[in-house]
Amino acid sequence: FNLKRLAAIPFETDGAGHIFIPATVAGVKTRLMLDTGGWWSIIRNEVAEAAGLKLKTSYDVWIVDASGAKQDKYVTVPELRLGATGNIVFGKPVDFVVVPGMDRRSVEEFGGTIGLNFFTRMDLEIDNAGKMISLFSQDHCKGAGVYWSDEAVTLTFRRKQGDPIAMPMVAADLDGETVRTLIDT
Repeated sequence: FNLKRLAAIPFETDGAGHIFIPATVAGVKTRLMLDTGGWWSIIRNEVAEAAGLKLKTSYDVWIVDASGAKQDKYVTVPELRLGATGNIVFGKPVDFVVVPGMDRRSVEEFGGTIGLNFFTRMDLEIDNAGKMISLFSQDHCKGAGVYWSDEAVTLTFRRKQGDPIAMPMVAADLDGETVRTLIDT
């Protein structure tokens, strides 16, 4: 098989180990937190406003935040650039749920999260030791796509037929009991 790497992007982590990648969202420079367990990508209201993106109301996708408030506004980002120099361009539009008052940090430090609605378009590798994520084309063999090692562990998760966004759930053993586990960075 032949893996096709689309991009390799250096990342930074915060004190809690969250992964942040440099991004330019419709012309606004920021950092997006990688959230592989996040069903949808989220953007701060301030980023959407600075980029001049038009808020739309979603009638089928929304998020309920920790306070119970329904977040049903979203924007379509026409161009998303990743990497410190913005040289990795995704010209296909990406939808982001808009969340007001999300964080006290500056927009440059934190603009939102990048979730599964983005990462279902490609395969993702996270190299924590090298502080690098790699994005791969999905047109390779089914199953183990490990290029950097003779030995590797493969976790297989199943996706329900017709489900456009699959949560990475795998079986795990916890004190002798099998439990379903969400792989969430």
